[in-house]
Amino acid sequence: MNREKMISIIVPAYQAASYISVCIQSVLQQTWKDFELILVDDGSTDQTREICDRFLKSDSRIRRLVQDHKGVSAARNAGMREAKGEYLFFLDSDDAIHPELLERMYTVLRERQAVIAACNYRELPSGNFAQVREGLDRKILGTGRHFYLTNRELIKSFIYGKNLNIWRAIGGKMVRRTQVKGLWFDEDLPNAEDAKYIYRLLERGRMLRCCHVMDIITENETEAPASGRT
Repeated sequence: MNREKMISIIVPAYQAASYISVCIQSVLQQTWKDFELILVDDGSTDQTREICDRFLKSDSRIRRLVQDHKGVSAARNAGMREAKGEYLFFLDSDDAIHPELLERMYTVLRERQAVIAACNYRELPSGNFAQVREGLDRKILGTGRHFYLTNRELIKSFIYGKNLNIWRAIGGKMVRRTQVKGLWFDEDLPNAEDAKYIYRLLERGRMLRCCHVMDIITENETEAPASGRT
């Protein structure tokens, strides 16, 4: 793999047996093939580990880390420490992504020399999740559906409430690895740890170029214990 083009996908998982297969399959179906998928089992006691192991045997791009239950921040930090790619993509275990998403986000980041890219998401009821998602995956994504913000513009959006649900969560974000060197998730913070992380990235004072890619990340409405320390 070419590390300059490789994307490290970090997925923290805790008690995720009922939905992590869908998450992993959506990654393996990506049109962008140069990636590593890092699954961080945060001390699950259900079948999460066994499910991850089955995928691990079928694709050499998948790695699994196991730790005692320390919370989602510790799991993400563990994945970041092991990441080898030039870009990091954060994905929650109860999410599934459009087949073209990684390729689209990578292309925009490279072409526009941006530091962070975000995408839209939809919450789908568990009952018809598979059917609706299949329809979304078949949808052909348009071109030119993105815009750019400097870090100053994005901080204003972050503070004053514009697009809060997009920029205050780390799920569905792709960042250049060089820009997050030495920046870790706060393992002592039980909630909003991802909002704090993004804000700390933006407040570093550099003129970061940020892009918002108008693609789809679909989220199963089933509750995900990995969303916080329990």
